[in-house]
Amino acid sequence: MFNKVIATFFLAAAVLGGTAQAQDKGAIDVKNEAFKEVAVPNSTTKKLVPAGSAAPGETLLYVLTVRNVSDKPVSNVVVGNPVPNYTEYKLDSQTASNARFEVSADHGKTYGSLGVLEKTAADGSKAIAQAKDVTDLRWTLSTALKPKEETKISYRLQLR
Repeated sequence: MFNKVIATFFLAAAVLGGTAQAQDKGAIDVKNEAFKEVAVPNSTTKKLVPAGSAAPGETLLYVLTVRNVSDKPVSNVVVGNPVPNYTEYKLDSQTASNARFEVSADHGKTYGSLGVLEKTAADGSKAIAQAKDVTDLRWTLSTALKPKEETKISYRLQLR
């Protein structure tokens, strides 16, 4: 019961989460949706359904729809999402066209690529950050969004 309550809270928080920054404040809207894969009865295929709740060990697909709600092109768009501490980013699961993807292992203080980004331990020692260390995700769109244009970003998190 406790894990289900946490997972349900997490899903609700994640749907409300997601931030975007752009040169024109208020020009970008981010919609964050969570899905899980379920087996199709009498089939070997799976389908995506809205994730109302999830249990430890399950992997969820998050889809961020980033939309320019203004009447002008918007450039310098940066989209970010935190990774809750009871989840783990699934390595190489993100997809985004026309965006540079970076992660943080220190709650958004520094960003870089996995395999290069360093994390600092409590004792001050440094090590290369792994997927389990990721605390935040960030995408920087490489092209301007035209008026009313949208783009989609997706990634997967596993509940611990």
